[in-house]
Amino acid sequence: MNKQEYFKKYIELCSSNIKENKRVLALLKSLGIYENYIFDNFSLGFSNGNLIELIGDNQELIDFFTETGILKNGKEEFINHLTIPIYDENKAIINIVFYNPSFCKEIN
Repeated sequence: MNKQEYFKKYIELCSSNIKENKRVLALLKSLGIYENYIFDNFSLGFSNGNLIELIGDNQELIDFFTETGILKNGKEEFINHLTIPIYDENKAIINIVFYNPSFCKEIN
């Protein structure tokens, strides 16, 4: 697998996580983000910390996610963050933005 495929799988994981997290969905709804097409078109997701459980001891994946900064010291760095993929002109994921949704509550 290449970098974009790893990113794509991670975004798919986070996209399924967000649909299962009622607290995050309620927070986003309070901010006016609730339409399914927004989640689907922008591939919004939520990092809940289950990445390391899923990749287990696969050293190739550990190295990749450590190199990209998603893992640090064997743990997921951006637990409880929204994930927003950044695409190139060919719709390949080239990076991921992580956003802490609890910050929204602090500014409201």
